Amino acid sequence: MKIDYREHKILKDFPEAEVCNLEIGDIVDGELCIERKTAEDFVASIIDGRLFNQSLNMKNNYKMAFILISSDLEQIDKYLHFADR
Repeated sequence: MKIDYREHKILKDFPEAEVCNLEIGDIVDGELCIERKTAEDFVASIIDGRLFNQSLNMKNNYKMAFILISSDLEQIDKYLHFADR
C-alpha cells in the first residue's frame, strides 16, 4: 500500500504503508486508488473542476477508483451554500 505524504491524518493508522508523492489519488493498493476529500475540499473541487480531472485520471489508471468524503456530517450544512454555483 502507498499513501501520499500529504495525508497526515491517516499515516499513523497505516505504519506499514509506503509514504510517497502520489501523482494520482491519496491511497493506492495494487489496482485500487482512493482520493480522500473533506466536505469542503469536495465542494471546492467540484466548483474549480479538479474533481473531474482527478476522477478521469483515476478511472484511466486503476481498475477500482473511489472518492472518499471524510468529514463530520454535522458540518456539511456550512458547505451547502455552494450549491447555488
